[in-house]
Amino acid sequence: MICEEFRDLLDQYIDGTLEGEALAEFERHAEDCPDCAAEKHAAEALRDAWNDIPSEIPVPLACQAKWQNAIKKEARKRKLKIITRAVSAAAAVCVVTAGVLIFQGQRAAEQKKSAYVVQADDASSLAMAASLDASEPEEYVSITVTAQDKNKARGMLDDIISEYDAVVDRESTLGDTEEVYLTLPEGSEEDFAAALEAIGEVSGEPANHVRVILK
Repeated sequence: MICEEFRDLLDQYIDGTLEGEALAEFERHAEDCPDCAAEKHAAEALRDAWNDIPSEIPVPLACQAKWQNAIKKEARKRKLKIITRAVSAAAAVCVVTAGVLIFQGQRAAEQKKSAYVVQADDASSLAMAASLDASEPEEYVSITVTAQDKNKARGMLDDIISEYDAVVDRESTLGDTEEVYLTLPEGSEEDFAAALEAIGEVSGEPANHVRVILK
């Protein structure tokens, strides 16, 4: 077995579908070739790390989009079925990102528990609070999303809005085009825009106040 044949069988080995004489020859080659053995160990470590992630933890949509783009680019470049090495870095980022989101979620929950609520003492205070809540920014930056699957696009957008705790200021529909005006939490603008790539082609710049035009 040569190294190229070994790499062609690596995904089958990781998936557990490589059997019989092919598996035995695969193992013998790994024992004789340090470079292929290193690739085998790296793939095994990635598989084990991925399997250790609890199934109830969702993969962030921004990460899904980056992973999908990495697969598409590598497939176009190599035109091969085996792309384990090309997406390993993207998968590792997903693992790390999921861990960070869990930590942030726990921290946010603790902060909410310790926060105090200011209650209005009279009707005028309540009216002022309502007025502030109803106010909207004067300008929104447009981000156009050309959906790959129009039937699923709005549902995916709602999931992204929920994931990034964006506030829907207002929305409108004109024919097949939907416009959703959003206010994003500070610091989430670029990740939100990247997550939109899971829906389709995105054009526009990230901003705190955006008008998502869904086509």
